[in-house]
Amino acid sequence: MNEITIFKNERFGEVRTATSESGEPLFAAVDVARALGYANTRDAISKHCKGVVKRDGVARTTNQHGKTTNQVLEMSFINESDVIRLIMRSKLPDAELFQDWVCEDVLPSIRKHGAYMMPDTIMQMFQNPDALIQLLSTLKNEQEQNALLRAQSEAMQPKAEYFDTVLRSSKLIATNVIAAELGISARKLNSFLCGSGIQYKQGDLYFLYSDIRGKGLEGYKTFTRTDPDTGETKTAKHMYWTEKGAFFIINLYQGTTYKLLN
Repeated sequence: MNEITIFKNERFGEVRTATSESGEPLFAAVDVARALGYANTRDAISKHCKGVVKRDGVARTTNQHGKTTNQVLEMSFINESDVIRLIMRSKLPDAELFQDWVCEDVLPSIRKHGAYMMPDTIMQMFQNPDALIQLLSTLKNEQEQNALLRAQSEAMQPKAEYFDTVLRSSKLIATNVIAAELGISARKLNSFLCGSGIQYKQGDLYFLYSDIRGKGLEGYKTFTRTDPDTGETKTAKHMYWTEKGAFFIINLYQGTTYKLLN
């Protein structure tokens, strides 16, 4: 981690910040919790923060005579996600203002290469040519990487739109069609789906388990038939698969991870 830098705000006081070895902005957990009005800061950090890291920091203490001293001790630091968690659970009326300060002032001042771009830091950069060269080199690499990512994203966009359109299609597909694509029989595929906890058989029909239903995987067609003995017309609903369902089944059978969303 880099050196600790203190951000000051008239409303919220001081918040100590740093950056990790990877350049991630970090905040002194107790400073954030205190600024957000938590009475028990240690309890709030324990309950709401998931990425607490330890590092040496400086704590200021003032005695009864008004003398202030600095003491080096181990402190807990949290990342941006944990700061947001504390903000969301804070009962402080000004919590939103704290969020604005962090997002609009603090974070923009912390670069992922570890530089804190306040006037004194800028002056230090110009006094140390090597540090300035390193900073500019890092910025150049980041810009090149961002340009590459944008180009890749633009190239993938048409494919993503086509893929999304296919999965949203209302076309229904029979199990034997999916089985043929996998090179197996419909009986084997149905047995696999039953064994995987996707569907169950009741009589001659298959149904999805309750935790799988309603996720856009299946559709139904109603068929009628005439009983040859009684002449009575009977109906039955048969389950089919949507394009999304077929995609899910193929990935499941092939052992590919596919996150099933509503």
